[in-house]
Amino acid sequence: MRFIRLLLLLFILSSCTRNEESLHHAERLLESHPDSALFILQQIDTTKHFDNAHRALYGILMFKALDKNFLTLQPDTLINFSIAYYSHHPDGSRLAEALLYKSRMYQYDKAYEKAISTLLKALDIPDTYKDLPLLGRIYSDLGEISMIGREYDRAKTEYSNALRIFEKCNFEDYIVNSLLQLGKINYYTDNHDSANYYYHKALSITTNTTIISRCYTDIGNNYHEMKQYDSAKHYLRASIQMPHFAKNKAIAFYKLADLYFDENKHDSATFYVNEALKLHPDIYAKKECYRILTNIEFSTLDNKRDPYYINLYNEANDSIRILESTAKVSTVEHLHKNDKVVVKSQKRYWSTLIISVIASMIGMLVTFWIYRRQKKEKQQLVQQQMERSKQHRKKLIHNLQSKIALAKQEELQHLKKAPVAEKDAVLINIYNKILKLDHWDSFLLETESMTGELTKELNKKPYGLNNKELKWCYLQLLGIEQADLLTLIDCKPVSYSKFKQRLAQKLHLADATMLLHFLHAEEMKDLIDTDTNEV
Repeated sequence: MRFIRLLLLLFILSSCTRNEESLHHAERLLESHPDSALFILQQIDTTKHFDNAHRALYGILMFKALDKNFLTLQPDTLINFSIAYYSHHPDGSRLAEALLYKSRMYQYDKAYEKAISTLLKALDIPDTYKDLPLLGRIYSDLGEISMIGREYDRAKTEYSNALRIFEKCNFEDYIVNSLLQLGKINYYTDNHDSANYYYHKALSITTNTTIISRCYTDIGNNYHEMKQYDSAKHYLRASIQMPHFAKNKAIAFYKLADLYFDENKHDSATFYVNEALKLHPDIYAKKECYRILTNIEFSTLDNKRDPYYINLYNEANDSIRILESTAKVSTVEHLHKNDKVVVKSQKRYWSTLIISVIASMIGMLVTFWIYRRQKKEKQQLVQQQMERSKQHRKKLIHNLQSKIALAKQEELQHLKKAPVAEKDAVLINIYNKILKLDHWDSFLLETESMTGELTKELNKKPYGLNNKELKWCYLQLLGIEQADLLTLIDCKPVSYSKFKQRLAQKLHLADATMLLHFLHAEEMKDLIDTDTNEV
């Protein structure tokens, strides 16, 4: 079983390799032997062992081979797949080439507006300008459509660009075609001497007999227009004796027919025009054939018979006018540029919007960062101020305690044997002098300088404390000795416990043991300091 799987894998790999080799071999043959290239491509089975990259290349090569063999470009799914693939993969030159053959499919279907739009899309691709042969072909196609739309100045520009590029590449057949088309432009604009110059220059370059016959046809037609009938007849007769594409041979035949009509040789004119129609020429050649036959009818029929070919001529002429109206490169190019401007404006709008949003977000982030930094700095400053204030209050309390101790030492030293009542009176007097206990408002001011806002806070809170209870709180905060504190609030030791219990209840504490923690709690001090800063 494992051996069978291995053989299957080897078969698949060999099939992939053979297909890829055939594909690249066909690509090498396309310019020199397009018929052989087409045969090779037709033998490749694209439904098996073919990845998307090679399938996309196959579509371009098949359309190119069909075009070089003058066959219908189909199915369009081949070239559409190539365009879709190369639109999403980095190979601009391949994409432009796929667009070129898609445009030719439109050209052969007479859908000129779509053809022009597709060619202009190919020119929008930067890589197109690096592939000179491809660029030259795009210019040539735009020139040909411009001629159909009778935009001769535009056609001249496009073919001049193509000629310059093909001369750089030394592509003989393409150079000759550009010269012949430039000759036609001069012919259509009645510059017959210039037309002759381009025709003879093309003739001097090529050795391809089919192209030589085409040169003879164009030269003979130009001499006919210049009324040089002998020269015209010489070149046109030489042309039909050489190998020809059916389309070009039909042109040579009806040109000879036109020449014989001008010489009043109606039989010869009728013969050659019918020979032209047997080759199933395009609508432009048909129109000229019907024109010649109409002229012959008007010259030979009596007044009682209606001409037959005039209606066919008018129908062909109407069809050509419709085609000419859709083959305006300048009009489609203008619309194409407007579309590009709209797309560019939309891209600029969205780019500006995105940049604005990003800039706004960055601005908001920077603002938020600055705000946080300033807030942090402010908090640090507040903390520093609080710490300095705390240290200052500690220092004031320490000084107060030292002052009280010194006063007590001086005042009470000689009262060691004095009655307790006398000692208490002296002690109260010392505190009245230092803390102004006998003047409540003055006492509060003295206390606030050392305890901060807690004195006010205890008054504000809805605890319902009386002056005795408040005094006890403030003296506790000032670190007054317990014995002095009892004397100052006039509280007996036996009732001190009940006093603290009542105070604890008013302060909503669990028991009296929580009093000191409540007064000296760091959280309460921070709360008081924060409230003070906000105010």
